[in-house]
Amino acid sequence: MPAEMSALAALRLVLLDEAERVQERREEWLLRLKVFEQNPSLLLKLFSGGAEAERRLVAAVAGRLPEGPSGTAHAELVTAVALTAFRVAVLRWSTVDIPLAGLVDEVFSQVAEGLPDPNPPA
Repeated sequence: MPAEMSALAALRLVLLDEAERVQERREEWLLRLKVFEQNPSLLLKLFSGGAEAERRLVAAVAGRLPEGPSGTAHAELVTAVALTAFRVAVLRWSTVDIPLAGLVDEVFSQVAEGLPDPNPPA
């Protein structure tokens, strides 16, 4: 990623790429989501694996930022926001038949815009 790209923009690209990989195996991923939904005890295992992936992403993001506590804190925050946005997109995707990358792009656009409230229906 270009150094001048923000951490959030870089994570957006990484997660858009991941969305394409997930989309290619849609049926498998939908089955996985259903299994976790039906077996909440498995969520601990899912979260522990996710925590390790999150730590790796935080380290990669922190490597792009100035050293020190503020860079580390920003890396942790932006990574958590990006992964939450991705999770929201995946959960929405599991209920609709539209490409995951489009949903990921949509949620990242909302985050980048400061999460404005939606306009009320006309």
